[in-house]
Amino acid sequence: MASLYQQMLHRHMLLSGHTPRAEETLGETAERGARIRAQEIACYRLEARLRKEDQFNRKVEINAELREARAVLAKSKL
Repeated sequence: MASLYQQMLHRHMLLSGHTPRAEETLGETAERGARIRAQEIACYRLEARLRKEDQFNRKVEINAELREARAVLAKSKL
């Protein structure tokens, strides 16, 4: 049963754009998927804040945070 669940989880990660790693256990795979999803949500929130902000200096700060968050996301997807 655990093998079936692991196969389903790996397939779900593939469909969502995440490449599962061969050396990961089921728990590690689920944990990494949750971290990736949380980082994606953080990026979406920063993008929304950037769109709503009117002041240029604040936009620059938010944009720097967004670049950093996207770099963390790209690193965690590898």
